[in-house]
Amino acid sequence: MNAFTPLLFLISFTLISCSSNNDSNLRYSGLTRDLATPQFYSTSANEVKARFKAVVLTNFSSLEDFKEAQQTDRDQADFILGYIQPTLKFLYGPLTNRSLGGEQKGQTIVVEFDNAFLQDSKVAVPYSYEATWLISNEIDANEPLKLPLPYNDEVVYTPNWKLCSDSAPDHQTRDFYWYFWDPERFGCDHVQGIQYQNIDVYFHDFTAQTKLTHPEYSKMIENKLMKMTYAFGYVEDSPNSDPFKSSDPGMMEFQKFIRAVKQIEQNEDVTNFKAIPIKQSKYLRPVRKDHVIGTLFQFERKQIQYEVKVVSSTDIDQMELFAISFAGDKDSFFGWFGHSRVGNGFDAEQFDGLLRRYSDRLSITANYQMIYWAGCNSYSYYTKPFFDFKKNLIQSDVSGTQSLDIISNGLPSYFSLNAANARVVLDALTRPEKKISYQAIIDEIEKQSGRFGIQVLINVLGDEDNH
Repeated sequence: MNAFTPLLFLISFTLISCSSNNDSNLRYSGLTRDLATPQFYSTSANEVKARFKAVVLTNFSSLEDFKEAQQTDRDQADFILGYIQPTLKFLYGPLTNRSLGGEQKGQTIVVEFDNAFLQDSKVAVPYSYEATWLISNEIDANEPLKLPLPYNDEVVYTPNWKLCSDSAPDHQTRDFYWYFWDPERFGCDHVQGIQYQNIDVYFHDFTAQTKLTHPEYSKMIENKLMKMTYAFGYVEDSPNSDPFKSSDPGMMEFQKFIRAVKQIEQNEDVTNFKAIPIKQSKYLRPVRKDHVIGTLFQFERKQIQYEVKVVSSTDIDQMELFAISFAGDKDSFFGWFGHSRVGNGFDAEQFDGLLRRYSDRLSITANYQMIYWAGCNSYSYYTKPFFDFKKNLIQSDVSGTQSLDIISNGLPSYFSLNAANARVVLDALTRPEKKISYQAIIDEIEKQSGRFGIQVLINVLGDEDNH
């Protein structure tokens, strides 16, 4: 096969090799809005296509050796995985540190292998990028956004590289450096033209925002029962701790929310209120089976039975909390209030592995469900891959949105907001007769973070086909 034949790989990106050096397709005279297919809502952000051109610097010092190494489709795919994908991760640093936004999984990368050239005695390769981004509506998307991007993921390890990251020691590691890197940080010794390039990001094709959509309350109630799980994570994992007494900020939010749910019993229209301990034995790989890590609240309101599970990640991985709720109990709602673990907390491949390993306990349902990922940058990590799990369970549902809605954050949130944010959703779901809209839910959660002077770019996806 010709070494430069176009390739298509649908892993977490699309790869296309080509030879054109014309960048005119990156110039836009204006932005278009696709009003026919609304797909999301956010009070503080826009969803939009982003494009840019960049260069990746290789370890090759000879153009001949480089071209010899790119003879097959597999060679070219490995080049993307080895050079470009690790480099693109560094976009998260300035996007997050400067409160600009984040990208959604599913990139298109066009590599110009036969336009490679020598730069500082190394082979440099031009490439183009396109993906869907969520960006703050404070950005003028009619103008290109200038961002720094490393030439590769190794050149950034300079003598003072740790000053280009967050000051927390666990953030100054190779595992997390990409998420916190920004050459604007005080003391960073990175120089434009040596460690990084400035790219011009052009925006086009806004996603139209929904105007008045609702959780599908009636579909969340089955046999007059609505089931929910609110899961809370630690700021610092503490094995063998008591989440009801822990002073960890994440567990203090867990305790605060427990108190909020208990207050429901005081409502005149609430009957048969019960609080039942949840033990680790409920989950897939318990460390201490009898250790209590949460509470199951049961009550009746307006002839509807509610089961509200409030659990902590005490010795239980957050993916298992999700898997048991979403694919085991098949809850109508799952909410996670804790660290995102920069994309590794609810990794789609990890979830798929649990589905296969525990097929006797876990399976995807075609029933309508709602997820709220309240961790940092969850828009980037935990949206598109989980819609994919729902695809085609309903014959007409080619996008996975008919049986799933996802609330996510485009930027980091504060742990101190977790209980309050969870309560906004709880109040809406336990009063379905009020038909509280997604727009009202999103606006209220964003308003709460606004009191601290921050934007989290909270949004909802999948609500465009709600009834």
